[in-house]
Amino acid sequence: MKLKNTPLAALTCAALLGSAALSQGALSIGDIISVNLAIPGDAPAPSGAAVIGGLTDTWNQVVTPSAAWESSADGSYSGLNTSTGAASGVSLAFAGGVTAHGIDNSQGPDVFKSSFGLKPNVPSATVTLSGLGAGTIVDLYLYSGGYVTGEGATFNFGTGSFTATNSVSVETTYTLNDNYVKIAGLVADGSGNITGTWTAATSGNYSTFNGAQIAVVPEPSSALLGGLGMLALLRRRR
Repeated sequence: MKLKNTPLAALTCAALLGSAALSQGALSIGDIISVNLAIPGDAPAPSGAAVIGGLTDTWNQVVTPSAAWESSADGSYSGLNTSTGAASGVSLAFAGGVTAHGIDNSQGPDVFKSSFGLKPNVPSATVTLSGLGAGTIVDLYLYSGGYVTGEGATFNFGTGSFTATNSVSVETTYTLNDNYVKIAGLVADGSGNITGTWTAATSGNYSTFNGAQIAVVPEPSSALLGGLGMLALLRRRR
């Protein structure tokens, strides 16, 4: 491999990019894990794209142990696959009073046809992603829509609070901060976990949580370094 005429900046960027890729653990940058929350007997799992993804993507359908209305959905759900069907090693867990919420086939996008829920007397629940690999960086797309107007959700992750207000009872498309929220740049801790809370968007009301998409992304500095490296190479070739 010839290195003599390769700019030092490009070499430095390549080395740093390689280091960033290794820091993502077992998952690879660009991987997506799509999860639909349901109870036994609900509609089939969605497929294809939602806010992110492609036409051939596969979804995980996480199903509660019981189909009974408001039966417990607390627990850990493992065996999640990426959108290509590959094992991810990632688990999704709920604690604090999450319940089965049911099905609504009137919804447009399939992700909104089933959900978990919080009762009005449950102030909050904990949501944990585990098995990500220490330092893995993800963007979360969390869906809360349909059923009854106002049954939205607030998600607290990192230092931010993000609310899907759920302003309509029948969903026809994906609308940011109405039936989904995006939480960017969350970093898994040393144990490979990301933990947050879920509360009702309106105090004293029910809250629905339909599903999630977890997208593995590069470090912001890595993207910048990659751009600088390309610029250095282009300038060298002129």
